[in-house]
Amino acid sequence: MDGGLLIGLALGRPLSAPQPVVVQVLREQKGAGRAAKFGDVVTLQMVAKYDGTVVYDTEKLGMSYTFVVGKPGTVPFLSYAVLQMKPGGERLVLVDKKSTGGVAGVKGLLPAGVPLTVDLKVLAVKPGE
Repeated sequence: MDGGLLIGLALGRPLSAPQPVVVQVLREQKGAGRAAKFGDVVTLQMVAKYDGTVVYDTEKLGMSYTFVVGKPGTVPFLSYAVLQMKPGGERLVLVDKKSTGGVAGVKGLLPAGVPLTVDLKVLAVKPGE
């Protein structure tokens, strides 16, 4: 999927997004095991950057991030960015500026509507309930 686009149209999905979510895969290393899909519980490490500056790094914070793919309240671009990823898999994604609205202004680090690059490493994928 190197260089591919993941375009999520929220219609008919459990994900609530105000508009299409556009995530471009810049680099990918495949993992093994269960592939993430809507409703699964994913645990990952991530580093989000804006204009080359790290604005969020779960590893430096000494934590991982666990969420249900597509659950309302989850950052929409993150749900689409992990689709089909497997444990041990890594992706570098570029998130379109129109798709970052849910994270703009976090801790005052991001201006509204800016593109982000996000390094993702999936630690676990479990079936949802």
